[in-house]
Amino acid sequence: MELVEKSNIIERLNKDYGKERVCLVNTSDYDLTTLPKHGNSNIDRSNWADKVVKYLYKINRNSINHEPRFFSTGEYNFTYIKFVKDDKGKIYGAVSGLSCFHSNYPSDVYFYDIPDDEKKQLSDLMVKNHLEWYKDEILIFMNIDAKDRNEAKDNEKKLKKLFNLYD
Repeated sequence: MELVEKSNIIERLNKDYGKERVCLVNTSDYDLTTLPKHGNSNIDRSNWADKVVKYLYKINRNSINHEPRFFSTGEYNFTYIKFVKDDKGKIYGAVSGLSCFHSNYPSDVYFYDIPDDEKKQLSDLMVKNHLEWYKDEILIFMNIDAKDRNEAKDNEKKLKKLFNLYD
């Protein structure tokens, strides 16, 4: 599968969906490498989520469950793209996923080793092409309705197909 360059992904999403839904979010100052678990207390992950929620939604993360328009789910759902870079510094989209921000847990976005068989194709591609995770930022593709988890699922599938991304 041929990877698509980060700049082409951003350009296409901005053109098709508008710049307000496409957000590059800094991850370089935070440890997003430890496996997130429900209620993860990793302070870096929590600080990252606090900062991103404030930036994207203009509220404090601890008030998510108290926002009247989001009372039915208590979470803000979104789709994201994680990137890889090659040994020449080129950056490509690699993985699409969906996640959410919640007042009780920050998010399950993380950079991981790929040891298991279900991700073997991506792991093989990374080894063969001398790729490594680009841990400086991720792209968040915002839902029109942040409380709609199904919209995030649909967006994940759409991004995967548009840009040859892995799960």
